[in-house]
Amino acid sequence: MNEVMSKSLSNVTLLKFEKGEKKQKLFYKTRFAEEHHECDSLTAKAKQGKLAVPSSKNSNQGLQAVKRGKIIKDLVPLMPDSRTQFWQNLYQLIDSVDLLGSIGDT
Repeated sequence: MNEVMSKSLSNVTLLKFEKGEKKQKLFYKTRFAEEHHECDSLTAKAKQGKLAVPSSKNSNQGLQAVKRGKIIKDLVPLMPDSRTQFWQNLYQLIDSVDLLGSIGDT
């Protein structure tokens, strides 16, 4: 990574990312009046195209029905109307895993 960016990101005033067919480039400025500087921030694996692509999920994660019901009962009345529709329409699974409870189980 470029010396200026590695010292402090607070020096950066503008970032520009260009994605090409075979190459991705990151440009930055530390002052608005100057030209863009190119920053080489990709790892060797990324440059060679050897990064593993994660598998896509084909189903919604959802929320346990009990947890969803408690949120709707306790918190939705306190929310503005624009936020309640999300919780009322949130997908629920009977067998969904409680991600907060499963963190320490692994």
